[in-house]
Amino acid sequence: MKDVYTKLKFLRFREQLDALENGKIAPPVHVRIKPMNPCDHDCWYCAYHDDNLQLGNLMEYKDRLPREKMLEIIEDLGE
Repeated sequence: MKDVYTKLKFLRFREQLDALENGKIAPPVHVRIKPMNPCDHDCWYCAYHDDNLQLGNLMEYKDRLPREKMLEIIEDLGE
């Protein structure tokens, strides 16, 4: 796939374009599920650890998505 970074990548998603044109909502092309917040990698580029951003201040590091809820989300995505 040579054109993976093309600016015209959106043209590959006809269902989403048709829905947009008709004022409807199409399912997402990509979904990222983050089941837990704890991370001890301390990456220098991480926005959650940047002192100049408030992003990390709002996050509860011990929060976790309950297994049942995660499975429910995955099931919903399959529909």
